[in-house]
Amino acid sequence: MYEFETDISGRFKLIDKSMFQREIPKVHWANCNVKGLQRQDSVLIYLKHSDTLNEGDECDSELRFKFRDDPRFKLKLRIGEIIELKMGSRKYGEFKINTILNQKLFPTLNENEVKIHFNTKMSTYLNKIGYDFLTLEFMISNELKEVLASDFITENEMVTLSAINKLRKNPTRISDNEKSAWEYNETKIHIDDFVNKLNSEIDILKIGLEYIKRLLIKLSNEFFKDNFIVILSFYETTYENSKINSYGCGVSRFYKKRNDEFWFQLDKLDEYKSEALIVLETKNNHS
Repeated sequence: MYEFETDISGRFKLIDKSMFQREIPKVHWANCNVKGLQRQDSVLIYLKHSDTLNEGDECDSELRFKFRDDPRFKLKLRIGEIIELKMGSRKYGEFKINTILNQKLFPTLNENEVKIHFNTKMSTYLNKIGYDFLTLEFMISNELKEVLASDFITENEMVTLSAINKLRKNPTRISDNEKSAWEYNETKIHIDDFVNKLNSEIDILKIGLEYIKRLLIKLSNEFFKDNFIVILSFYETTYENSKINSYGCGVSRFYKKRNDEFWFQLDKLDEYKSEALIVLETKNNHS
């Protein structure tokens, strides 16, 4: 791999080779525009098999935006979008986005795209942290970023994350409820296992909220025709007679909504008395 910090990876398609005297350079600068927008962003592109490309051919590739760290650079991308690549004003190729590695390029969530459910205990904590976690970011560890950047496993009509699913595969399940139950169990992650330093246990909650937000965006990008449930539960350490009774932790899971599943009852969250619960639910147009 050519060593530069990648923003997105995907498939490059060569459309016009005539502007290159010989073969297209494996690493080169270009101008780009996301289809449907009027932009001219400078990008560095790395082609993994440029030496064998002819017009109409495709290869795996990676792309980095030149001004990605400039505060004025504001671009949000989605999986599957097409980026047009140009030399000057002349289009020579296209780049189809398969993976977004730079979290800053993910679209943000708003109230039109997500339903938020929480119990009374979580409501108290949300008021305590005092900021809108959907619009503001909280720093998370590189290890947790790697979990979010890992691929989805989608075999047998189920969705799990490769960084969490120890089997690295999904078994056969028949009913909708069995499929949702498998996802619910195999996407479980302890947020506190990915925390480097805590100012207080509330930081586990803040990191958990950032994780489920980024996870829901990733799910929405890659499975825009489906709806998902993403769950976060949070406990603080409890004491009994000056001794620790239970340690604080944060746990997240997710599963795909299906017609005939009833794995998690959103209207009964207040029946969970010992833990603070928040559930994010995507609201895609087809549903």
